[in-house]
Amino acid sequence: MEESIRNFVDWCFYSNLGKGYNVCNTLVYSFILIASLFFIFRFLKRVKVKVDGELALSVIPFVILGSVTRVLRDASILTSWLFVSPFIYLTVFLIYFVTFLIGLVISKKTGLSYSFIPIILGSLIVGTAIGFLPIKNLFPFVYVFLFFFPWFLIIVPMNWKVENKIILLNHLFDSTTTTIAVSLYGYYEQHPLPNFLIRNFTPVSFILFKLVVVSLVLILLDRFEENTEFRNFLKLVIGILGAATGMRDLLRMACMV
Repeated sequence: MEESIRNFVDWCFYSNLGKGYNVCNTLVYSFILIASLFFIFRFLKRVKVKVDGELALSVIPFVILGSVTRVLRDASILTSWLFVSPFIYLTVFLIYFVTFLIGLVISKKTGLSYSFIPIILGSLIVGTAIGFLPIKNLFPFVYVFLFFFPWFLIIVPMNWKVENKIILLNHLFDSTTTTIAVSLYGYYEQHPLPNFLIRNFTPVSFILFKLVVVSLVLILLDRFEENTEFRNFLKLVIGILGAATGMRDLLRMACMV
């Protein structure tokens, strides 16, 4: 019995560390994410920081940083397990959180926006990290532009909230990069549900799946979530998840790792 449990834990977590996800660890990590988001939102309320465009801007450099450092780990330029999924999410969040706290302290003493420090420091850190990327192939940027730009032309003119259009475009960017990576460069999807769709219904199905599901989630949030702050917080998280994975896939193809 004890050996069976040990084998199950090994299959669920350790055997897939850095290699992808299965149903078990996906559910566990999802639960941890949801619990973490609850405490993060409570903290933001406690320090009286609004979930708005300013907060989103302060996060952007760190979303890019997460994608860049993950690719640097794939390229063996970084070797620590801290840059392997799912630990990299915690690593980057802690870096952001430190700059966020510094920004809050300076804001209270000077009146300067709390987002100034995370944006400046985050940009400096990610700019340095980008300099270490071993870019070898520029064609993925061309392919992604050609296949993603039509979505941009379709979504932008829509009569919809700006943040919704940005979030949907983030996920269409993610699904587009995944489709190109799988179809043209021989990569495989690491998450169970997208992998199932790609294997059984072609890679393009993932784009359509994201289009329908993300649009539906955003519509439901706008219609049924009355707490504006919490609704914005959920939208910010959804947007981050799409942008981070899409950027990582694009950079992986460009670095051929």
